Amino acid sequence: MAEVETILSNQADLHPLVRDYVYATLAADPARRRRLHRAAAEWLEREVGRPAEAAYHYLRAGQLEAVGDVLTGQAEAINNRGRRMAVLPVVDEALALARRRGSGPDLVRRLLTIRGDLLVGTLRAAEAEANYREALALPAPPVVRANIVWRLAQGLAQRGQAAESVQLCRETRALIAPVDTLLLARLASIEAEALWTLSHFDEAIEVGGQALALADQLASLTPSLADNIRARVYHALSNVYFFRRVYKTALEHSRQLIMTARLAGLRTLEYAGLGILGALMIEYVGQTDLGLFYLDQAEAGFDEIGYSYGLGNFLGFKAIAHYLRGETELAEHTFSRVERILREIGDFEGLAAYQTDRGFFLLELGQVAEARALAERLLAEFKVGHENCWHTLYTTYLLGLAQMVDGDSEALATLRQGAALPSTHLDPSIEADLQTSLALSLLSMGDIEGAQRTLDQAPLGDPGFWVELNRQCAEGALALARGDVAATLAIAAALAERAEAGSFQVYALRARRLAAAAQDPPPPAAIPRLLWVSPPLAGE
Repeated sequence: MAEVETILSNQADLHPLVRDYVYATLAADPARRRRLHRAAAEWLEREVGRPAEAAYHYLRAGQLEAVGDVLTGQAEAINNRGRRMAVLPVVDEALALARRRGSGPDLVRRLLTIRGDLLVGTLRAAEAEANYREALALPAPPVVRANIVWRLAQGLAQRGQAAESVQLCRETRALIAPVDTLLLARLASIEAEALWTLSHFDEAIEVGGQALALADQLASLTPSLADNIRARVYHALSNVYFFRRVYKTALEHSRQLIMTARLAGLRTLEYAGLGILGALMIEYVGQTDLGLFYLDQAEAGFDEIGYSYGLGNFLGFKAIAHYLRGETELAEHTFSRVERILREIGDFEGLAAYQTDRGFFLLELGQVAEARALAERLLAEFKVGHENCWHTLYTTYLLGLAQMVDGDSEALATLRQGAALPSTHLDPSIEADLQTSLALSLLSMGDIEGAQRTLDQAPLGDPGFWVELNRQCAEGALALARGDVAATLAIAAALAERAEAGSFQVYALRARRLAAAAQDPPPPAAIPRLLWVSPPLAGE
């Protein structure tokens, strides 16, 4: 406080009478007031580097073109400072004045684009999309249009319209001259991000490689812009390899993403990298504490800059972490928050994914009918124009599990249907889990030898910690069904030790239930329910 008081004491304050006189004089002299605003704007723009504040003073000076000039290309910096909503009224007023004055399409287009840049990725992302589309409807040279297209395409990919995003990028790239390296690189990087959301992983890797090659060409001239492109590509590749469960490569790309995003000043992507790193710590390394450490950083960052798209997606990983740790109330609260955010944004692809995740949580709570109904509803919706085959696979897996736990003989057919989907082989983790669940389904029908053969066929590779726990559960179930008390207890002890080391309390409780059943095994048909939804033991 002493330091603050020293600073304040060194600053001159106008006497209230002087201040009131100045205000009254300026109020009576609009021309002088506008000149003063313009002088303030020029000083803020050129000497201080504060475009948001400069834009306000240019607006008060009546200089609408200058508002567009000073804010063009500055949205990232403004958003990084958490100032997007403070600047929005300035843009809105400038846009309204430009329309009333009949300003040319160039100014209106620039202001619409700036408005979209401020709102993309927020809860008002639908407005950003509308602004970009309105800007594209105005006449403009191909290069100007292309600079709006990549922005629109980025927003579309975040709102479940990735197919249109890819189409826009490809059509626009075909119209751009080879010398426009930066623009081609931007379009390719956005296309790669849209492709991974569609589970078109090979294409995402190919287009991402093209974008990286173009970024290398830019590096000597504009290293910051080259890093901007690289960060977007690393984001796409981190997700590609994460969902393909090539964990070591995903880990490498997530670290590259964080480093490059920091160099480029892309805080949204820096926090996304931290979020992916957190998810990897949980799913691959098996440490929920460390995973939540990174996810908390991502959440705080997204909250600070108002980036709701990233917040909604990475809160989903937090919900899963709380579920795995047995933190039921936190998981329920976080799942509800995720759904609310993604629904408001209009990201129905992301919403479907996390509703499926919530279905597994419902199973754990014993709400089998609710989980089953959720999976059936989502699959019915996916049949109508759904583009993401990964979601279909994941939800089919949920439905099969719910049917199995419910004692429905259709479970085996559903799980086999999931195993036969082309997308299954793109995700070794779900492929392994499906084989494990098929084994449990056969076990529940009394075919213990068939269950063992099926489990032996499950892919090994580098499945990750979570998948390994599921396999141990299945091995314990087989030992239990055979009446092998010693093997059941040994597997349960090993499962509990691994689960507790990573705070996977859901699996630690399953291990305890497995051990408790060893001396008096239930019938095979009841074993899946024992593992998934049995009531807790005394003292749990």
